[in-house]
Amino acid sequence: MAAPILSFENLGLSQGSHWLFRHIDIHVGQRDRLALIGRNGAGKTTLLKLIGGQIEADEGIRSVQPGARVVTLEQDPDVSAFKTLHDFALAGAFAPPAHEVEAIADQLGIDLSREAATASGGERRRAAIARALDRLSKLSIAVVHKPELGFILADARARARRGAIGLLVIDYVQLVAVERDRGETRDQQIGEITRSLKAFSMEHRVPVLAAAQIRRIHAQRTGRDPRPTLEDLRESGNLEHDANTVLLIFRPGTVPGTDEYEARDRRKTELLIAKQRGGMAYVSTPLVADFEHARFLDGATDAEEEQADLI
Repeated sequence: MAAPILSFENLGLSQGSHWLFRHIDIHVGQRDRLALIGRNGAGKTTLLKLIGGQIEADEGIRSVQPGARVVTLEQDPDVSAFKTLHDFALAGAFAPPAHEVEAIADQLGIDLSREAATASGGERRRAAIARALDRLSKLSIAVVHKPELGFILADARARARRGAIGLLVIDYVQLVAVERDRGETRDQQIGEITRSLKAFSMEHRVPVLAAAQIRRIHAQRTGRDPRPTLEDLRESGNLEHDANTVLLIFRPGTVPGTDEYEARDRRKTELLIAKQRGGMAYVSTPLVADFEHARFLDGATDAEEEQADLI
């Protein structure tokens, strides 16, 4: 079993002359999704503050996995100590950069210059969300939300100069916009996008992971192998040329005309290595989609376990 991200052993907290909590062990795993339920006044908020490190326990040892950060999003954040919501969003020992919080607040549609004393409950919560979401920027992964190529590259270069980016994710290439409209075809624009991303990656030694769409395949109508190929990529010439590796995800249960589609088997998956510079291509790896945890599992292992169950 993997080590927990956060654990609290022998937790104890006194209130006056009696113990509110005592002899409690809490362990939070990497993919745990936990709900803390209790009546009003039972101590739910207090326990969450203990777990988040906002208050000190009277007993017990709190351990947090190195590199992990606990972020608390309160239902009704207290902003009374701040003049504006902007001051609230930037307060604390781990205060995020102002421009990053402002960018998130803009997406949430909140004016951080609003006076804290007159802000509504919804505005206070959105300011807290902007503050909490920005803690993700402490990770060395930048997921760019704005579709303009110029903004994507400017933001990524700024992060690279600070050493604050380990992976640039584009989801997905066909949604990226080129600011200058010079009468180019979309194929030419995609070429500019992929060349620019490749140049950024080589200049700053930052890997780029770009998702792309493929054409819809109807195996029954076309009579062809339903597995996708490089030719199925929209504007595939530029994507294929500039990428070092091209991975194609195939779930036969999503393609009309396949046995899996008729059986409504959406879990069976293949990962096809269509291109790999300096390595083997046209390699297929079986996977199984785990929708509950938004991940893929080793399909070969899963098949072996099913066979063992049958035996």
